[in-house]
Amino acid sequence: TARPSALPGGGTGYAIGCSGIQNSMDDCLAKAAQICPQGYDVAGATQESVPIINPYERSMYVRCH
Repeated sequence: TARPSALPGGGTGYAIGCSGIQNSMDDCLAKAAQICPQGYDVAGATQESVPIINPYERSMYVRCH
């Protein structure tokens, strides 16, 4: 999933979620390329393992060029 968002450190961009066992950080990168066809900068990314809640929690913040 991707949605417009305020970015860490200021500015606006997109928050991209690619959580779940069937996804990877590569899926976040592919989504970023799709929503930012002119290129993007990664403003932040997380990859956490919380076994009880969601062992595959991943997200990324990007700023389009």
